Amino acid sequence: MEQSTVPKNGLGGGSKKSNSNQSPAQRIGQYVQSIKNKREELKMAEELNEPMFDAPIPGMGMTHELGGRPWQTPPQHTTVEEALDFYVPRLTSEEFIDQVLDVIEMGVPLTTIANSLQLSSVMQGKHTVDVGILVLPVLVELLSYIAESSDVKFISGLEKEKTIKNSTIDLAASKISDIKEVIDEAIQEPKEEIEEEIPSGLMSRRA
Repeated sequence: MEQSTVPKNGLGGGSKKSNSNQSPAQRIGQYVQSIKNKREELKMAEELNEPMFDAPIPGMGMTHELGGRPWQTPPQHTTVEEALDFYVPRLTSEEFIDQVLDVIEMGVPLTTIANSLQLSSVMQGKHTVDVGILVLPVLVELLSYIAESSDVKFISGLEKEKTIKNSTIDLAASKISDIKEVIDEAIQEPKEEIEEEIPSGLMSRRA
């Protein structure tokens, strides 16, 4: 009886019983096909391990092409004068005044409101960031004028530094007072008198 031989590397596939019914040519063909499959698997594994330099950048799907956003295009107003001509009619309109007075009454500083306005214009491509910074003091003054003319109390936002300095001074003064109290208590505490032990015994010295 002919005995079927199974390759030691296990690439031939199948059992002895199934190979016994196949001709030698069929067994050789099955062995060659298994080798081809193994080579394809190894090739796919190598391709997966190779670095992909043309892979998409993380977050690319959530972005637009360069120049597809308003702030990436040339600004509409390139100078401070042009930017003021854009802001003044809008800030002095009745609709804007009613809205901004409600915000001011809520205690929002004028600097925060003005900064939000200029950042929004930068995002819309109205002007650049540097023009917005230069326009910012004028916007704060205009908002303060609107609040004063309507008898609305406002927080300018410019007194923030003074508040920080005062709070720092108060904190330092409280620390100094605490230290002073500890020192005073230590000075006022009566010192315990240490009684000198008089040596006694045969080996003690006599005064």
